[in-house]
Order: sequence, then C-alpha cells, then structure tokens
Amino acid sequence: SCVECPSAAVAELLLRQLKADSSAFVRATIVKSLATVAPGQHLDALLAVFDDQDDRVRSNAFEALEQHPPSAETLSYAFRHLHDPSARVRGNARDRLDACEPAVRAATVEHMLSTGRADFQVAALLYLERSDEDAMIDAIGTGRLVELVAPLCEVLNSNCRFHAMAVRKRLAAQGAAAAQTVIA
Repeated sequence: SCVECPSAAVAELLLRQLKADSSAFVRATIVKSLATVAPGQHLDALLAVFDDQDDRVRSNAFEALEQHPPSAETLSYAFRHLHDPSARVRGNARDRLDACEPAVRAATVEHMLSTGRADFQVAALLYLERSDEDAMIDAIGTGRLVELVAPLCEVLNSNCRFHAMAVRKRLAAQGAAAAQTVIA
C-alpha cells in the first residue's frame, strides 16, 4: 500500500540530498522533482544549483524556474547563462527570457548593471552588446543606460570594462547624444 507523505517533508529530504549527493544525474533529477513536489518554492535552492558543474543540473534548474514568476533575480540567471558552454542550458535561458515582456527584460538588465556583481554586469553588457532588441534599450532609456554603463568602463575587471566600452560605442553609434559626451 502507498503511504502518503506530506510534500513539505519530501521537499526537505530532496533539499538535503541535493546538497549532499555527488551524482550529477541524481542532482538533476532532484531539481526536477522539487518543482513537482513543491512548485514555486525553494527558490534559493534552485538559484544555488546554477553554479553546478553539470549542464543537466543547470538546465533542469531553468525548467524548475517555470514554477516561479519572472523577477529581476531569476532572470539575472537567465542572462548570465545565455553564454553557457551547454547548448541546452543556453536554450533554456533564452526560452526563459523570451517568455518575458521587453519591459521585464529591461528592468532585469538595469538591475544587473547596478548589482556590483561582475558576473551579472558582464552578462547584461554582453546581452546589450549582441542584442538587436532596441525596444529593451528604449524601455531602459539611453540616458539611463549611459549612466549605468559609463562607470563600468573604469572598473578593474577587464572583461567588464571591455564589454562596457563596446556597449558605450553601440549607444554612440545609435546616435545617443549622452553616449557621445561620455566617449569624448
């Protein structure tokens, strides 16, 4: 006979096992199971597995995030993983972003640029540098973008500095007067 177990207890067991298990396959399965057992819960645990070395775990984390409404925090991870080595992770990151309105993506980029976290700043800068989504740039506002990007052109992190300069040049090429004055 089947004994019913409260979902909170099952989730707690899964969370403990997620932290302790050395098998990537088990961790990937646990991440998907958490979304089923405790949908919309345990966001911190899901966000933590985005640093897992295994691409199945990271990819399943995106699938589990579908249970959570988009927010600057969760979308920051999607932007960060647009350049993941795994095609599956990149695809899931893109799907997560494509499901959001441009204004939501814009708010996330703005948040990421102002976090002080180099990994988030570089991900946002790469997106701005390579995206052809002018609606998002318009939603943030060119002046605000210049305000956020200009200080990043002076940071010690060379990767961040390089991409900030590229974004600043892109804004200038689009005729942003504010960007022109910052470049001069």
